[in-house]
Amino acid sequence: MDLRIIRNKITETKTLKGNLEREITDLNQEITDLNEYGLNLIKAREIVASTILVTQTKVVSYINEVACLGLHSVFGERYNFEFRKRIQNNVPQLQPVLIKNGKDRTNLKEDSGYGVLDVLSMVLLLTVWSIAFKKTRPIMFLDETAKYIHGKEIAYKTSEMIKKISESMGVQIILISCDDLLRSAADKVFFVWQVNKEETFVEEEQMALSQ
Repeated sequence: MDLRIIRNKITETKTLKGNLEREITDLNQEITDLNEYGLNLIKAREIVASTILVTQTKVVSYINEVACLGLHSVFGERYNFEFRKRIQNNVPQLQPVLIKNGKDRTNLKEDSGYGVLDVLSMVLLLTVWSIAFKKTRPIMFLDETAKYIHGKEIAYKTSEMIKKISESMGVQIILISCDDLLRSAADKVFFVWQVNKEETFVEEEQMALSQ
């Protein structure tokens, strides 16, 4: 074989070897970069999970606290409320629990009555609105939300509770109710009635009962 041909083959082989070595070096660096990226993703996931857990804990704690304050202001400390964490079908969930005299109540209607649920639902609705990322306009219509509130004292306390929440959260609450007792803490009161189911009349009360 011609010596020149052999030299050319050797040169080609060296060149190919050099190219392969550079490719191997590049691939090893890519593998190192991917491993580092993967580790960073794992760390980021752990940070996000921890942040979500902390945020969720704070939010749940806030909701529980406000709900209990609302119940206490109307019914005293015999009623409490909390969201409890549980795992169902391998999915983390929050279970609402109403507590009466230190005991969990599963049948809310029989164990507590709808009046307690009325107050709780109003407080939860306003609390969730207050922490929402995208809020609606600060006007809340509550249509017969407190229709199961009975008794002058309970009605008065409920009215005061709604007013305090309205002021603290900066939301205007328009409460529609057939119970005159609930107007005690209202800033304005309007009476609406119909005649012969045809004409509707609206009249503003001149003086609120309590200011």
